[in-house]
Amino acid sequence: MKTIYRTFTVAAALFTLAACNLDLYPSNSIVYNGEDPLIQTANDLETYRWANYAFFRSTLGGGYDIADDLMCDGFNATNNYGNNYGPIHRADKSFTSSDNDTESFWASNYSAIGNYNLMIAEVTKNTDPALRDGVKLIAAEAYFFRAFSYLRLARRFGPAYGDSADKDLCVPLVLVYNQQERPARKTVKEVYLQIYSDIQEALKVLGTVKGAQSSEVVTADVINALLANYYLDIKNYKEAYNVASKIIDSGTYSLCSNLTAFKAKYFEDGGENGDTESLMMLAASKSETPNGYGSAYTGYGKDPESPTQYSYRAYYLPSGRLVDAYNNINDYRYQAWFEFVNNKTPFISGGKPYYSSEFCVFVKYKGNEALSSSGLADGHVAPVPYSLGELHLIAAEAAFYNKDKTNALRRLTALQNKRNGNRTTTITEQAIQDEWFKETCGEGKRMECLKRWGVECPKRYAQPGALEASILVNTPESSYYERSLSKDAYQYTWPIPAYEIQVNPNLVQNIGY
Repeated sequence: MKTIYRTFTVAAALFTLAACNLDLYPSNSIVYNGEDPLIQTANDLETYRWANYAFFRSTLGGGYDIADDLMCDGFNATNNYGNNYGPIHRADKSFTSSDNDTESFWASNYSAIGNYNLMIAEVTKNTDPALRDGVKLIAAEAYFFRAFSYLRLARRFGPAYGDSADKDLCVPLVLVYNQQERPARKTVKEVYLQIYSDIQEALKVLGTVKGAQSSEVVTADVINALLANYYLDIKNYKEAYNVASKIIDSGTYSLCSNLTAFKAKYFEDGGENGDTESLMMLAASKSETPNGYGSAYTGYGKDPESPTQYSYRAYYLPSGRLVDAYNNINDYRYQAWFEFVNNKTPFISGGKPYYSSEFCVFVKYKGNEALSSSGLADGHVAPVPYSLGELHLIAAEAAFYNKDKTNALRRLTALQNKRNGNRTTTITEQAIQDEWFKETCGEGKRMECLKRWGVECPKRYAQPGALEASILVNTPESSYYERSLSKDAYQYTWPIPAYEIQVNPNLVQNIGY
């Protein structure tokens, strides 16, 4: 797999990346004074372009997707969890504005946005005709990255887009690099207008860049996938359907045709034949591993005390609610993503015996062995911002709410047929929501979906075998496998991090924290 991430440093903590190949770039720092262009040479073009991709990749996967799902109904904490993601999983009084997981999500995205802003500013600063086209390309990609981050931030720290979007507070808009700025929160409507504006700026330059399966760079299809998400959020269902359908019908991408290809997509990043579903797949390698899922879902590794020398020590197991959602053991997702612990890979919880054949672990993000220096799957996979399955779901949901049940059913069953799952015969809101749950589990979309639909988060009842083995945390049950959230639960809107409130008196905290 090609590696495209490069290394350089910029003074005042503007850019900082881990070392890759220092021979490619100067070892001295670049001083940024806010007036002169950062990009001085053709070599700088490459440096800063791939830096943007590195920042983008740093906001994806691992804890930045795990926390959203663990908050909802798909997973139960095991005795191994050690309070990792504990407050957000319980979503009780322990979930406060000092929560590390929500604070990390905020900080990662705003740090990246600060760097995207520098590249966007280069368009007006850099007048060198030899560099002009390259600067425009970098800025266009930065517009896309910024829009992507703001949509993710808006979905978590602001209310869902609704009738009061022009009044509801969302997140601050930081559009120019300024370390001294103390911005107030903008309204949901203002943030979404900025997202749309950034998407349009990206399309001005990249709108003719043809999509390709598992593209390592931003294409028109990748930008339009973001646009489809935007339209879905603001309830412009006609446009959400049209944009998603255009990508689906282009023929550039195809849903996996069999279980072998489906497993290769998740455990080999597509394998030798490539991933035909992904619109974009960011480069990854053993030396440049992306954010990992590791212990949260599998905790897989060598275990000298295990009868087989290997075991699972997951912090969380899939809930009975998630496992039961498939209703079809032949569903490729059920077969590929859920592995019953067995004599080859048992599960251990603390000092208790090794368990096998009683419950399953969630192995969707077990990892690609090619990205592990140990040769064992350790929870690292190449990040995929957008995939074809999600576009089918967007199209189905948008068509349904646009009162086009024919196309809603057509898009939904096209996905179900390729997943070898149960086929919906009569299209309903519940059928679409259930398919979102089955298709995107673990991807960091569950809370934002429940929030968009305005529905409750049901109880995450446990797998019977896990209960019988006494390996799940259950004190109190109301905070763990018996916990639910009402449709208007304040926890659906994450707290503005306490540190940000302390250093920026212009910020207002969300209700409930």
